[in-house]
Amino acid sequence: MSRRSTIAASVFVVGSLASFAAHANCGVNPDATSPELRRALAGTWYHETRAPQLGMIQRMHQTFLPTGVWEYQDETCGNVAGIPCSKNGGHGLWMATRQANGAISIRIRFSDLRRTNACGGSMVTMPNPNTMTSADGGVIRRVR
Repeated sequence: MSRRSTIAASVFVVGSLASFAAHANCGVNPDATSPELRRALAGTWYHETRAPQLGMIQRMHQTFLPTGVWEYQDETCGNVAGIPCSKNGGHGLWMATRQANGAISIRIRFSDLRRTNACGGSMVTMPNPNTMTSADGGVIRRVR
């Protein structure tokens, strides 16, 4: 995997893309998301993933629709002259469940330019209604 595709592989929630069990639907059932979590997560969120050792940055917008549809667009840029930023985007389904410790488990099943029905997700907390934080300290901010 190239350095650029390595950083681009972090398509979900600040570099913490994780595989889930190999179920046909990745265990993603949007109807299982509570109305409370639908309201809390609905909107467009932005984050950046930096890899200073590689001179790269990924900027990502992801949208959680209340219907359970998930969309993302990202741009990965390096500091190599003459090489343009790579852009990617995709869509799929999302679900979220509240954990006993108050954290939120978000799961997605998505397809994009490189993957079909890929599984991913993250465990986040919401210190306020417009901020999600991941276990590795990443910060995702609501922009719409």
